[in-house]
Amino acid sequence: VVYRSIKIKDLPKILLDAHLDEIGLIVTGVEEGYLRFRSIGGVDPRMLPDSELLVLTPTPILGVVACLPPHVQRASDTDRSIPISDLRIDVGMSQEEAERTIPIGTPIAYRSRCFRLGEGQICGKSMDDRACFATLLRAMETAGKFVDNDELRDALKENGIGRPSTRAAIIETLFKRNYISKERKNLIPTQTGRELIATISEDLLKSAELTGLWEKKLRQIEKGEYDAQTFIAELKSMVSSIVFNVMNGH
Repeated sequence: VVYRSIKIKDLPKILLDAHLDEIGLIVTGVEEGYLRFRSIGGVDPRMLPDSELLVLTPTPILGVVACLPPHVQRASDTDRSIPISDLRIDVGMSQEEAERTIPIGTPIAYRSRCFRLGEGQICGKSMDDRACFATLLRAMETAGKFVDNDELRDALKENGIGRPSTRAAIIETLFKRNYISKERKNLIPTQTGRELIATISEDLLKSAELTGLWEKKLRQIEKGEYDAQTFIAELKSMVSSIVFNVMNGH
């Protein structure tokens, strides 16, 4: 959670949020080795026949939505979309193998790759969601722009909030701890998240400057300009002080 307070009254508050989800399917049963399923989100059944899918078991399983080929369909079949309840997914398994391998409730995603369209354009599934999420991560990377202290801002400018490998995990942790939730296509702070920010009076704990302080010292250690053991001692002291202040409402 990144929070910055400016000591100017009556300024508007800004919340940056994004969502990362996509429509899909979910397994509801197995019938002669074929998977029955229902939709998650606004799935158009007209687009499903012959679609390649990924059944998201621990090791994803390829599947295809089975349907009658055109040359054996009745004339009336070509004029209507097949209801999802009448479609099945072929995963190439027997009844026993499918029941053993694919539990009911397993999610299913479209199998799709990102590819270029001409010059300067790309196409892929859930591109709008992913672009928004990438923008949010970019905002975390450039959080140093909002730190007043020149030295700390310079430290943050190099690394932002967290590392590239951990930024997505930070957002996932906010979900797990019920600090943010998803409403339709939006990420919003939960009551727990809002109360947490309101409860903590320790400004440093809610500010990007805390990351800046640590990043600055780590950069100095990398260059041999600061002692690692001194940093660890300072870190322990800082954490103890912050925890004490939070627990005592200071």
